[in-house]
Amino acid sequence: MKYAVVFFLCYIYSNSFSANDTIEIRNTFFGKHYYYYNVRQKSVKDLEPLLCHNPESNLELKKAKAYDKAGIVLGTIGGVCVGIPLGTVIAGGKPIWELLGVGAGFIAICIPFEIVAFNHISNSVKIYNSKGPVSLDWDLNTFSLIGTF
Repeated sequence: MKYAVVFFLCYIYSNSFSANDTIEIRNTFFGKHYYYYNVRQKSVKDLEPLLCHNPESNLELKKAKAYDKAGIVLGTIGGVCVGIPLGTVIAGGKPIWELLGVGAGFIAICIPFEIVAFNHISNSVKIYNSKGPVSLDWDLNTFSLIGTF
């Protein structure tokens, strides 16, 4: 009876890890990236607890976050610099066109940062998927479980 209970509990535990424990990245035509885990759409922030368990994946994730923050800062500065002259034109004033050029330059600089950030996130996801979810090997003769990670 004890073996049947242990076998049943191990069976339930092993079924909690399915083949859907991989992270899938889907890209749209306009450059938007969607992340899916267990058929549910997740943000990068939602995936952080999963990716942090593997040291290699965590390192790539930290690089991606650093590049993403730099890209956001540069893009924000560029957007403000472009928005001020455009708002001045709409209001009927005399715009400072040099500021618009500086803003366009900041926006052009932020694009490679965002591309590098996405590449690091993709590498992090690939590392996570290559390690695979926890799988269990059964040894039915001795009723022991050998876990592989």
